[in-house]
Amino acid sequence: MKVHLPDHSHCMNCGDPVIFGKEFCSSQCQLEREGEKKRVRRRNLIFYIVAIVAILFVWLYSYIL
Repeated sequence: MKVHLPDHSHCMNCGDPVIFGKEFCSSQCQLEREGEKKRVRRRNLIFYIVAIVAILFVWLYSYIL
């Protein structure tokens, strides 16, 4: 037996069902998602900076020897 659910989507943060077309179930979920995006962006930036510094260090070390 099939059960027909009304059109809905899911919160992008917690996964709870929300009205179709909405992205978040509450402003708290929206703020948490924005904070997570900022943390990921900062972590990626730090990774790229460390990678560039490491590559420069290896390049300079090989140039000196």
